[in-house]
Amino acid sequence: MDRRTSILGSIRKHGREQSRLSVLFRELVARRFGISAADGECVDFLMEVGSATAGDLAKLTGLTSGAITGVIGRLKKAGLVTAKRDPQDRRRVVVRLIEERLKKGVALYASYLKAADKQVYSRYSIGELETIAGYHRRMRAVLSREIKKLSGNH
Repeated sequence: MDRRTSILGSIRKHGREQSRLSVLFRELVARRFGISAADGECVDFLMEVGSATAGDLAKLTGLTSGAITGVIGRLKKAGLVTAKRDPQDRRRVVVRLIEERLKKGVALYASYLKAADKQVYSRYSIGELETIAGYHRRMRAVLSREIKKLSGNH
């Protein structure tokens, strides 16, 4: 086996392990709020954009409008979001995070982020960190395209 093949095998193996552990970690954090990791991913999306319509969340997740209604209901019950009719278009529901409640989730991630900074990212130069950031951007694009294919939205 040549060196490139060996390194790619190692990247794939460790990438799968990291992905699996990431899912488990996110599930444990989500359980603290009485929601699933998939519900938590909607929270993560809302953290990036601030607010979104139920339709936006359905599109993002590939869930049906009925299923996203269930997600929003669980997030409301957990005290993580509000969901109110858009005054401009009463058919739309706008979902917003409740910042105060979100602080508990941010605190749960603080130890992980501190450890990642200290034990991983601190070992790399700025150039290497730029390479890692580029890798994640490109992998995000690959995964997004593959998700569209699998969900029939290509």
